[in-house]
Amino acid sequence: MRVGNLIVLVLLSFALPAMAVEGPCAKAAAEKCMGMDWGKGLGMCLNRLPDLTPECKNELMKMKMQMKEKFTEAKNACQTDAEKYCSSVEKKAGYFKALKKCMEDHETELSDKCKEFRAHKKEKGLN
Repeated sequence: MRVGNLIVLVLLSFALPAMAVEGPCAKAAAEKCMGMDWGKGLGMCLNRLPDLTPECKNELMKMKMQMKEKFTEAKNACQTDAEKYCSSVEKKAGYFKALKKCMEDHETELSDKCKEFRAHKKEKGLN
């Protein structure tokens, strides 16, 4: 995975809410992917299960499309800033927290587009 994509995934991970597992995937999640949430490993766990219902498969497809949209939004808004100000953050244990802190430390220097993206996420309680 390219460094730029990794940075965007980190930014995106702070923009995703932990959503309750409801609907067509709730049973499989409760039985086979305990303790996981959307955006926190649940989709990967469910995708590995061979016996998902068609309804759950459809739900996973919808979530994948939403993640792709959010990934694109985060990439368009903040990738350049993350690479400019935080490329020296070491990729080791604690990387996600360190990158988030770096972006916060450079808040005043970020592009208007990235500031607006981050403000919008904070406003919605997603950051």
